[in-house]
Amino acid sequence: FPSVEAKNLKFTEYSTSIPAPFVIYADFESCIQKEIKDDSSSKIISKRKHVPIAVAAKTVCHVDSSLSSQKLFLNVGSNCVENFFCFLEGECQRICSLLSQTKPLIMTSQDVAVFEKATQCHMCSSSFDLTNPKVRDHDHLTGKTRFPLC
Repeated sequence: FPSVEAKNLKFTEYSTSIPAPFVIYADFESCIQKEIKDDSSSKIISKRKHVPIAVAAKTVCHVDSSLSSQKLFLNVGSNCVENFFCFLEGECQRICSLLSQTKPLIMTSQDVAVFEKATQCHMCSSSFDLTNPKVRDHDHLTGKTRFPLC
């Protein structure tokens, strides 16, 4: 049993509570091939092996749908896995480029009112004070205000 001091758990992984702006969904199709091997002791070993034959993938941006991939990646053939990795590398470069361009903060009058009224951090619920000041958080892809943080 935990000690009296350790009996209460507190969530501290705040960086994981904001959804990732980009997600890549992928689906592989495979066929099952029978593999027969002779292990040189006059026994025949029969195994079944999944062999990838096709892949489809789509990049989705949950913040701004115009930043999602415009076309479905679809590849059929024996080199579909290698081609999928090339697709992933290209998407990683595209997404890194987009994330490196920070759009400036956009605050509506409603956003300003919400910010001024806030007394606690949206993530950790700590109260704002002189030692824990309130800051404006915004989405770097769109510039839209998210919430007050400490």
